[in-house]
Amino acid sequence: MTMRKALLFPVLILAGAFLVEGRGQDTFKTAEDAYDAGLAGLKKKDWAKAEAALVEATKLSKNPALTGQAYRALLRAVAHDADPTKYLAAMDHVLKNPTSPAEKALSRVDLLAFLQERNKAKEAAAYYDARLKKDNRDMAALYALSAIHGDLLGDAARAAELTNQLTRITAQGGDKLDGPATARLAAMQVRAGKLAEAADLFERAGGLDERNRGLHFKDAATTWLKAGEKAHAVTAAKEATKAGLPEGQPKLNQHFWHRGLGQVYLQTAEYQRAIPHLEKAIELTDLDGYKKGTQAELDEARKKASP
Repeated sequence: MTMRKALLFPVLILAGAFLVEGRGQDTFKTAEDAYDAGLAGLKKKDWAKAEAALVEATKLSKNPALTGQAYRALLRAVAHDADPTKYLAAMDHVLKNPTSPAEKALSRVDLLAFLQERNKAKEAAAYYDARLKKDNRDMAALYALSAIHGDLLGDAARAAELTNQLTRITAQGGDKLDGPATARLAAMQVRAGKLAEAADLFERAGGLDERNRGLHFKDAATTWLKAGEKAHAVTAAKEATKAGLPEGQPKLNQHFWHRGLGQVYLQTAEYQRAIPHLEKAIELTDLDGYKKGTQAELDEARKKASP
């Protein structure tokens, strides 16, 4: 069968998830030719032509780097299609073959934005649930579905369950979640009401992510406090204070970090430790409500710190 005739049939991509009808308009000798034609289609906003060419590029390519570029470009083309599963299937390749942990995390953000804008979260959940029924170790499905339930469908318990499953499978493969992923699991555990487990995970995230150690341990401290574990809260707060904030944090984020630690120290009778954090928090906001609330906490800390 010639390439021209083959393009007349549906092309099955990524285990049956991504169907694209061939249009028979172009025949490409190389993946590079198909990729270049796809980019030209994107530039002209000819989404159908771009899609057909880029799909062909993914089929012809023997170069993993070029294949990845084709799938990333394909996302732009199929984002305009009425069938969301085309986008989900193209995104699979990126989630399974990220260039870095940061790209993987940002790609999931893009996926969530795509689904939210089109009100397709339930359809996507059904798509990934079907995938998991076939293979409960499908890492891309677990990674995407945990975020869909946690961020779009508001099912924190299901999100935590899926992320725990992802964690177990990752560990069985000899790998481990990185700091940001561990912190995300911790946040899901908070939503599910599992505060002690969440606080422990925030501390683990701090151990895995040196740059953001102070942020993760601050979250651990506030979560330990909510769990009623004051001794653990103070220990985590001290670690956060020692680590400090990473550079480049927005002013409001700095305010909340200092205020959060100040509140932990205030509620654990560590009044002298609370004072400098609350003072700094006041300096870092121009919002009257935040200033007044923090000032009241600072006044309380000063009063109780006095002999």
